[in-house]
Amino acid sequence: MVQPELSWSDTGRPASLLISQETLDHLASAADVLGSALQGTSAAPSGTHLENLAESCRSWLEILAETSEAELPATLRTAITAQINHLLWLIEHAELFGTASVSRETNRVIGSLTQATTILTGTDVQTGGRWKRAFLGIVGASIVFSAGATQLQSALEAGSGMVKEIVQVVDDVATSAE
Repeated sequence: MVQPELSWSDTGRPASLLISQETLDHLASAADVLGSALQGTSAAPSGTHLENLAESCRSWLEILAETSEAELPATLRTAITAQINHLLWLIEHAELFGTASVSRETNRVIGSLTQATTILTGTDVQTGGRWKRAFLGIVGASIVFSAGATQLQSALEAGSGMVKEIVQVVDDVATSAE
């Protein structure tokens, strides 16, 4: 079993007993190249704050518990609940299994929730709205986790800067037209 967050230099289980140092160096270089190419994707999420994602999962567990069998079949509700519980477990053990595992499972949960929303029946406006808000919440938490809050903040700042520049150009054009 590979433990992604553990070091190759573990003195209790030295990798050099299995692989030559030259091969280890090549593996480390390949990992650096892949890590930089995949940074900010679900394969190598750059976010580190998992609390928003965990909170969204707990909200979904409440919603699923309150959803009747008439609205969503019990087998599907049970399966999604198990997926979300597994995701919460991965979040709690991210230091052992890595954040890529959390990201992959998050994508699976979002896919299951998407399928469930297509067969959700007999819901009133309030329930439908709650599902929609919760769905957008978990997708948003997943994006922030995968892309990292700093990248999201940078994108927002860049967009804000562009809007300010556009407003300035429009003001300049309007002033020169007068």
